[in-house]
Amino acid sequence: MQLTKMFRLIKFSKGDDEVVEIYAVNISSDIHKYEHRLLNRLGRGCRICCENIKNKQRRVQFLVGRNLLFYIFNNIIEQKFDNELVYTKSGKPMLVNNPWNFNIAHSDDWVVCAMSGREVGIDIECANKVSGSKYVKQASKIFIEKMPSLDYLSLKEESYFWTFRESYAKMKGLSFEQWISEDSFITEISDDVLLNLQNIFIKEFQCIQGYAITCCSYEEINNNIKMIRLVDLLK
Repeated sequence: MQLTKMFRLIKFSKGDDEVVEIYAVNISSDIHKYEHRLLNRLGRGCRICCENIKNKQRRVQFLVGRNLLFYIFNNIIEQKFDNELVYTKSGKPMLVNNPWNFNIAHSDDWVVCAMSGREVGIDIECANKVSGSKYVKQASKIFIEKMPSLDYLSLKEESYFWTFRESYAKMKGLSFEQWISEDSFITEISDDVLLNLQNIFIKEFQCIQGYAITCCSYEEINNNIKMIRLVDLLK
């Protein structure tokens, strides 16, 4: 069963396509069967980046994430994609001369990708990995006290607070060091969300057992995450 929590809802006409779509792939144990073929589908720059990642799990996550993006463009958006990206100073990958914005996140055996016409951020985290973190618990308490109007979100759960903060920071294009170390982050996000100056949408997903997923965007977010099979990435 799919459960979501929405921060803000607005009505769109039937012809309005400004909705964030989210896609997810589970990295199965037989990834080794597809790894070489998936690598060969990447452009030269992405392939070099992938091969330079020493950690095997992170390398596979990167490989699947880039191929998921490739699949979305070719099979869903039906737009030619040369598979080459540029990176901002904060390390965020972006498309070249393309109106689409995307954001990819991964945790253990899952990779998710959000597609939007505007800036978007998404994060997925295994609940066990942040559960019991003193830092996250303290930051969450301060944040919730400052923003009581968001108490219907699952921010008391460390994993959802973490994914909320990270997806917001990714949407804003902040580097990890910026949002993890600066006290002004809580004030900044409070102003953005509470005053709703930039029409921010926040949605939580609880559809993958044991994982928290949060997406932040300037467009409405689809209620459903579309599941893509690993083997379909080769199409």
